Amino acid sequence: MLPSFFHSDTLPVLEQKLIDRIVDFLWDEPVQLFQCSLVCAAWYGAARRHLMGFQGILDIDCERDLSDFAHILLSPRNKQYGRAVRILGLEDSPEARFAHTLPDYLPGSLLPNVTSLNFSQLDWTAESSRPRDTFFTWLTSFDSVTSLYLEDCRFRHADDIHSFALVLPKLKELHIDTSAVEGDPPSSAAWSRQARPASTEDIDALTTSASELSIAENALTAHPTVMCLHVNMTLYHSFPHFQRFMQTFPSLREVLLGGDPSWSVPDPSDDTVLLRIDTPMDIWPMLALHNMSAGNLVQFIGLLTAQFHKIREVNLSLHGPLTPTLEYAIEELTRMTGPELTSFFWDSCRDKEALQGTSIQVNSLMLLNNLSAKDQKRTPACALLLPLLHPKC
Repeated sequence: MLPSFFHSDTLPVLEQKLIDRIVDFLWDEPVQLFQCSLVCAAWYGAARRHLMGFQGILDIDCERDLSDFAHILLSPRNKQYGRAVRILGLEDSPEARFAHTLPDYLPGSLLPNVTSLNFSQLDWTAESSRPRDTFFTWLTSFDSVTSLYLEDCRFRHADDIHSFALVLPKLKELHIDTSAVEGDPPSSAAWSRQARPASTEDIDALTTSASELSIAENALTAHPTVMCLHVNMTLYHSFPHFQRFMQTFPSLREVLLGGDPSWSVPDPSDDTVLLRIDTPMDIWPMLALHNMSAGNLVQFIGLLTAQFHKIREVNLSLHGPLTPTLEYAIEELTRMTGPELTSFFWDSCRDKEALQGTSIQVNSLMLLNNLSAKDQKRTPACALLLPLLHPKC
């Protein structure tokens, strides 16, 4: 029998090993664990081992985890836990596919406040791992989801992706990363003309770094309300190909292009107008060019400034040596935009030391005069999203 210790002859103190053992039995009662953590330092330390991994994120990577979390959430005493989950992440297992069984385990009503769904390693090319009929019905219960991430996934048809957008009523951001589509839609792409219900939100941000362009062309162009577009330039086989894709989004206001294309970026002309915008404007809200060579940075800056004389937010990331032509292009950009330039972010994967003596560094005084003290200190929001396209050097 374990000894007990007393302070002031009133309060018994158990050994830490016994407290740890008691708390271990509450592994599936997160709300009770939280209450234990409020007792004293000893109980806090025991409960913290089970609670420290939870910060509003629920990650599932095997069927056992799925079963355990379902068991936790189905307990009436754990309703507060389900309400605290904001991000639901699921990484399917190539050895034992289980994602298609989600509706059997985890009712969406148990997670009413989830705002982001993250799926990775899905493989819907094989009949055995394709989602069941109840899968997309199950997704409709996540009526608070605004962001959907599909990473390293394989789909049989692009309409699999379009189906996600149709059943998530408040979806506003769709991010597709290193995923692939195996074949064309089965019925002459008739699905792409199917609109989202009138009661749903407009999708206003799309990221694509898919390994097959059919995802971008078939799934993304079905959403003309997109305002923020993230594009992997290595997906396009020619400038006209890229230009046609960009002009299908009349509501665009933010463009993030990543990577060097395999073709030469043309000079500005009437035939190389990059965007077809529904509302005339003189100032373009935001341009981000990431992980590009100096030559491509110069050409894309030229294409956009030929169409819009000023750019309010600029985010540039150079891959390779800095050139005098790029220095001049940036100087002209800051000069033309003047006080309208509210945010400027610059990064170079190479030759960081060489930047210290360039005219970009010297003429940044002109840029600083354009920016308010507040904007000088902040990093543009797009800088936080760029790693989705390419890892930093």
